[in-house]
Amino acid sequence: MSDSKIRYYGARCFTCTADHVNFWRRHFATGLPILEQAFAACLEVGDLVYAGFLAFETTWQLIEKGNVLADVLSSSNRYLAFAQQSRNDAFYETIRLEQRFVASLQGKTKDPLTFDGGTFEEAACLAVIAKAAFGCGIVFYHIMKQVHMAFSGQSAILDRASPRSISTVFLRLSTPRSPAEWEWGYQSAGPSSMPTGSAVGGAE
Repeated sequence: MSDSKIRYYGARCFTCTADHVNFWRRHFATGLPILEQAFAACLEVGDLVYAGFLAFETTWQLIEKGNVLADVLSSSNRYLAFAQQSRNDAFYETIRLEQRFVASLQGKTKDPLTFDGGTFEEAACLAVIAKAAFGCGIVFYHIMKQVHMAFSGQSAILDRASPRSISTVFLRLSTPRSPAEWEWGYQSAGPSSMPTGSAVGGAE
């Protein structure tokens, strides 16, 4: 195998280790340096697809780690810019959804049941992701909406969540934090379990 191929697949191994393996055994904080290495390695070999995956997945791990919300937004702008420059609309809109999710945790959305605000339109954002048939973005959207509703005290609406949205989240069990834990664990924990000014907590 050529050196270029070794570097190419090495970058993908970094990605899988950082985003799908490490967090099962260690705190989210230990995975962030690996995610950074993986992102740099993907850029070096020109693997914009895996770099795009890392862009929205790193943003998600920053949320999971429990970083201060303002810091999550600041860090995510780097990945948002990359997604825009690489012209991958699905990755770009997924990161925008993550940013609006963070804004909702900060109480900056105009309505408890929507991520809308300013020039952002939730329905239009989701439509771009759905048109691209980007499963990760669709699943992340449902997870974020369910957490958002639980934190907003909309348990009745959460209980009526469509079977499709509930079953779909199980497709991403290899992504940090089981979606089932998001849905049912945070219904019982409620907003009072959240530290002031921080994002959703990471692994114990």
